[in-house]
Amino acid sequence: MLLLEFDIHMLELVSDDHQSVATIRSSTEVPAGEAKVVDALFRLGRLGLVQSFNYDKKTRSYTTVPTPHEEEALSYWFLATESGRQHVEKHDERPFG
Repeated sequence: MLLLEFDIHMLELVSDDHQSVATIRSSTEVPAGEAKVVDALFRLGRLGLVQSFNYDKKTRSYTTVPTPHEEEALSYWFLATESGRQHVEKHDERPFG
């Protein structure tokens, strides 16, 4: 599976904890516009590497969004799937140079 460097970076950001588009964009590591972040997260989702969630403030819990829609992306939280985390681990193991 060939991923863009930006996709890999997005995958790394959501590999340890739930992240929203806003929290990703507020990261100093992501000098990208909202549309680019959303596109990458949904591309990763279609590949089965990222899952979308809704956060319920009342119960302080996340629920899976079975069929996410890009027009609602700003309300979602994203987390790497097991396959996504494995992909990050493999990428981290690659030698440099």
